[in-house]
Amino acid sequence: MAARTGLALLLLLSVGPALAADSWDKMLCMAGGGAPSANMLHCTRALEGGLFEAPEDRARGLFKRGTAQIETGDYENAIADFDEAISLRPEYGEAFHNRGVAKWRMGKLEAALADFDESIALGQVELWRAYKVRGDLKAEMGQLDEALADYERSLAIRPDWDYARRALRRVMVRKQGN
Repeated sequence: MAARTGLALLLLLSVGPALAADSWDKMLCMAGGGAPSANMLHCTRALEGGLFEAPEDRARGLFKRGTAQIETGDYENAIADFDEAISLRPEYGEAFHNRGVAKWRMGKLEAALADFDESIALGQVELWRAYKVRGDLKAEMGQLDEALADYERSLAIRPDWDYARRALRRVMVRKQGN
């Protein structure tokens, strides 16, 4: 009897923490904020464990993992996650935006610009940031007038954002030098 109780306890202890880890993985994936490699691990466990059941939830988990992958330099896998998130939620402006970031870092500037355009057209949550980032890309591509227009759009939404203000000034100085 004691042997059976001990075996049952051992099984419970080995299974119990695994079940608890699943819910923690999902929570930590969604919270983010940790080291990118830890965020990727938590999201991967939660995604592979089927903890994101609804398509919208799975899209968010893929978005979170893709964002962590960008931070670690794993752009190809990030793009694959954003692709899947977008297939689940075609109106997911933030996923288009972050896929654009990954493409930009891979040197795929035109493809990145198309994703930023789509993100803005979908009215992503942080539209002021989307305009600023697209302006940065356009500045890199030499599209200075278009970059200035995007920085002005960003500042129209969030007038106190110094990053956009500084970017606007840099491009104005650059334009005057041409």
